[in-house]
Amino acid sequence: SVKCHVMIIHGDSDRTVTLSNAERLYKNANKPKKLVIIKGVDHSFDNPEHEKLLVYNILYWFNKYLKAKK
Repeated sequence: SVKCHVMIIHGDSDRTVTLSNAERLYKNANKPKKLVIIKGVDHSFDNPEHEKLLVYNILYWFNKYLKAKK
């Protein structure tokens, strides 16, 4: 019932929340939607390279869908 743009970022090595949860949320989300699965990432994204991927994807999404229109 969520009526907004949805991006889900999930690590494929997350043992706290399984990847199937992210996939189920994505399947049921309204468009526009995006699922980003980052290889080798656990629940905390504590590796600096993984953090960069996380921030890059967030900024891309915000710029595309949440940027103020002039």
